[in-house]
Amino acid sequence: MVQSITECEKPMRMLQEQEAYSKMFYTTRVQPTVKGSLEKAAHEHRTLTNGEHVTLVKKETVMLYAQESPDIKDQVKQYLKDQKQQRIQDKQIRWRQTCGDYSW
Repeated sequence: MVQSITECEKPMRMLQEQEAYSKMFYTTRVQPTVKGSLEKAAHEHRTLTNGEHVTLVKKETVMLYAQESPDIKDQVKQYLKDQKQQRIQDKQIRWRQTCGDYSW
């Protein structure tokens, strides 16, 4: 923990399924829908705040992910599983580097 603080590493939580979906498929699946919603707001002469923009993206992402095929959902779940394994391996490597071999 001290090392992560001194190295400015912020602990990160695991992504939720919808967040991983967005990360994997934003440009191909989420962005077109978000653009449409933003254009609709522009036609209504509404300027969205940053918070409203983020809320819109999250809402659209959740809706689109719920409608995805089981194949896409399986890809997202596999991605999350791989990320979890990578975090475990990275943590073990950092632990070895930090603590070294203290066997007597």
